[in-house]
Amino acid sequence: MALDIRTLTFAIGITFIIQAIALYLLSIVITKYKGVNTWALGSLMLAVGFIWMAIRNYEPLENISIFLGNTFHILGFIFFISGTKRFLGISDKRLNLFLYLFVFMLVTIYFTFINNNLNARSIFYSLSVPPLLFYNSFLMLKHGKKSIRKTIVFVASIFIIFSFMLLFRSAYLLFVAPAHSFYSPDFVQSFTFMMAISLGLLWTFGLIIVVNQRLNTELAESRNHFELIFETIPDAVTISEIESGLFLNTNNGFSQMSGLSKEDIKGKTVYDVNLWKNPKERKRAIKNIKENGASIMNHEFEFRRKDGSEFTALVSATPINVNEKESILFVIHDITEIKQKEYEIANKNHQLELANTEKDKFFSIIAHDLRGPFSSIIGLSELLADTTSEFSKEQVNELSLSLHRTANSTYHLLENLLEWSSIQRGVKAYFPQPVTIEKVISQTIDGLKNAASNKHIELTVDYEPEITITADSQMLQTIIRNLVLNAIKFTHTGGSVNLSVKQDSDGKTVFEVADSGIGMSPEICSNLFSFDTKNNRIGTNREPSSGLGLYLCKEFVENHGGQLFVKSEEGKGSVFWFKI
Repeated sequence: MALDIRTLTFAIGITFIIQAIALYLLSIVITKYKGVNTWALGSLMLAVGFIWMAIRNYEPLENISIFLGNTFHILGFIFFISGTKRFLGISDKRLNLFLYLFVFMLVTIYFTFINNNLNARSIFYSLSVPPLLFYNSFLMLKHGKKSIRKTIVFVASIFIIFSFMLLFRSAYLLFVAPAHSFYSPDFVQSFTFMMAISLGLLWTFGLIIVVNQRLNTELAESRNHFELIFETIPDAVTISEIESGLFLNTNNGFSQMSGLSKEDIKGKTVYDVNLWKNPKERKRAIKNIKENGASIMNHEFEFRRKDGSEFTALVSATPINVNEKESILFVIHDITEIKQKEYEIANKNHQLELANTEKDKFFSIIAHDLRGPFSSIIGLSELLADTTSEFSKEQVNELSLSLHRTANSTYHLLENLLEWSSIQRGVKAYFPQPVTIEKVISQTIDGLKNAASNKHIELTVDYEPEITITADSQMLQTIIRNLVLNAIKFTHTGGSVNLSVKQDSDGKTVFEVADSGIGMSPEICSNLFSFDTKNNRIGTNREPSSGLGLYLCKEFVENHGGQLFVKSEEGKGSVFWFKI
């Protein structure tokens, strides 16, 4: 039975409309690729061309329908080329293509309106389409990506087959059987239309596969890139269910940071492995995200490792959906070392502040406490030198004694200043070695007895000679000398000072200096060992006091791993003690 060419032409037009709709919908669903909607436009142009062909036997529109049908076909194939260029990222310069269309239109007009020749027109059409299809195939084969190579070859082959079919048709019309009627149901004409509908379906199907294959390939590449970044990023990354905290995925950075392997967390929640130091903080972070409808960035939290150690981290989090479940992605950046550095810097700053305070105190001592006694020495010595003959022997003795006390006090202050300066410069080293208490006290007590005798203060020493300790002998002498001299300074004439050394039950040696002096208030006691606080107290015979001696005692006792204590009450004396 002969095929109805008109019906077949309508069928082809409808088929291309369906193909155009399919490609257009694909371009809406997958918006990332350019060119798909241009392919849809090309299919629509072919559909319009076939519909114009189907109505060409309508006498008033015959020539117009012939011209428009052929023109829309060429335009459709041009749009296919343009779509291929855009899809493959090739510069889409259409000028040459539209010049090709313009020449085609001129020749078609000639063989339609001027010299109406069906056979010449059919041959020209069959020769005009293949260059466009070959060019489109060439672009696909040359620029098609490796990931979609097989499908691209399939589509290009369809265009090439269609091109050769049209070339065969032109040769058949030229050398075998010229066309006399467009609707003549001969074998070649029927075969051409059947191939048009079949190959049109195949190339549309192939283009849809190309788009989806490219999408799937790029999704796979993106997934691989994400997994590569996910696994190599040094920060810890976790994905867990929002409510339950069930682990869904973690990276290598998480295992290195927390010590928890993927097997350790399999089927467990963040609460099961005690990841958060305070689990309520995770809930508060999630609540904050839900209330604000946004991610959190660089919030500081504390976590626990597998071994129980803790670390501080900056956390960024964002909600995501995994398998239609509300989940949350945490990026955890360990800042433990940074916090440690911050602490060290703060500690260094504090030490610098203390050093500046001590430096100011040092200059204050030099400017006031040291200059004052020297002024007295100079004044007394001048007085004795210039007017000795005018004073009685008793007055001279009194001035000499005053001069001696001032010089002795100044010497003691200078000695302490030199000790303090050595500490600040790091010159004063700690050299502990075995030494007997008897040796330490014997090297210190003579000068102390003279100081006590000058104020008629009873100085008693109570110790066990056989006690041997490991200590820095020079530092220990400085501690004893300063504590005893300090006790003498704040004890009235006729009072008493006692130095005792004994061993307690735990084998440590206890040094104690007790006096019957003026004592101290709780406020003075609380700031007694602080170098940046000056109490401005003077001795019972108006001896100057800088506070430097007790500060040195505290430093030297701490060098020995001990602590200096004081117990005092105003009017009832004071007791200082420490253990080594």
